[in-house]
Amino acid sequence: MNYTCLVPLFTLLFALFVSGSLKALNPYRHSWELLLQEPSSGPYTREDAAAVQELWLTQNLDHFEAGDNRTWQMRYFRNAKYHKPQGPMYIFLGGEWTITPGLLSTGLTHDMAVENAGILFYTEHRYYGQSWPFENNNLTVKNLKYLNLHQALADVAHFIRYQKSQSANLTHSKVILIGGSYSGSMAAWMTHLYPELVAAVWASSAPLLAKADFYEYMHRVENSLTLSYGSNCTRRLERGFEHLVNLFNENKASDLLRRLNACPNYNASDSLDRISFFSGINNYFAWITQSYSTQATQSPC
Repeated sequence: MNYTCLVPLFTLLFALFVSGSLKALNPYRHSWELLLQEPSSGPYTREDAAAVQELWLTQNLDHFEAGDNRTWQMRYFRNAKYHKPQGPMYIFLGGEWTITPGLLSTGLTHDMAVENAGILFYTEHRYYGQSWPFENNNLTVKNLKYLNLHQALADVAHFIRYQKSQSANLTHSKVILIGGSYSGSMAAWMTHLYPELVAAVWASSAPLLAKADFYEYMHRVENSLTLSYGSNCTRRLERGFEHLVNLFNENKASDLLRRLNACPNYNASDSLDRISFFSGINNYFAWITQSYSTQATQSPC
């Protein structure tokens, strides 16, 4: 089953949850792409932005195979405007998104760098943004084998060692890693696999325990939506979910699936296919509450 064919379901969220009708399309057309956006940064001045440099670092494609000499170029940003010798290194870890310089120009970590004479970095994750190990973004299964957690953490370890080796002003600098969601998990795991390199981490909303039915988080989502948009909103959403469940339970989901351009072999009676469907819808609302992006300020109700 190719679950990616169900991505178009997001285009009907507005109609489903506001009225239970399938006649109108949701204006949030790019919800899947929004899930892959970097965390929002606040406003910053032109002077702050000018201090950020875009740089590149040669990384090994495979850090664990001695005979593999293939390399690729990892993009990263640096802001050394406030740095003094041996001041701390604040490193934002990029996740499943394209990095931009804003996070090095404003925000809490930027302010800490100013206060503590630190240097700021922002690394881009392999296979995301402009940091592609293979030409033409070649996504064959053979090439994707190098997209895994251990290789990504080894990229970060090499990055830290490289920066310290290239500047005497960083030799004894303490390293603080910052990440959110998946990249927050990376920050936490770095302390386990490379404790000698990391002094502290800020792992925001970082999942460390995989759980198939993580319903507890959706309780948080419901509470957040109620706080932001009112109880009438969450009641309407609840009725919308009940409507969808009834369609599946009563074997009346065929028209819905047709409108969503579901894969021809999608089986509404199969438990995994159902999980894929409802997980996709849940992710939309999880994105609203997790990312607090300006693109999510319009009420989902």
